[in-house]
Amino acid sequence: MTNENVHLAGWGIRFVAVILDVILVTLTLFIGYLVWWLIILGRGQTPGKQIVGIQAVHTHSGQPLGWGMMFVREFLVKGILFRLLYVLTLGILFLLDNLWPLWDQNKQALHDKIVGTQIAYVSR
Repeated sequence: MTNENVHLAGWGIRFVAVILDVILVTLTLFIGYLVWWLIILGRGQTPGKQIVGIQAVHTHSGQPLGWGMMFVREFLVKGILFRLLYVLTLGILFLLDNLWPLWDQNKQALHDKIVGTQIAYVSR
């Protein structure tokens, strides 16, 4: 189910945001990135998402995630659960999770489906 007022972000822009996050982590030696990440997490964004103008939103309401839900999505589900599953599946789940938005009707990755989120353009 998708909120009609939300303009969903496609796989390409999501991929650019991930690449930007990796570059920023490297350039800031992780500390600067971590501080930036913690500050904007409450807007439903990571630094890469902020730069390209997208954010995580609740699937049903279209509202941006708050700090708590974004922490669950980014740290607990993607950071711990999925990293463990990536190792156990020899990287197959990594590929599936990251490519899933290409064919999913709601442009959701598998981790988005678990936590009930979508990635959408920031409404201005």
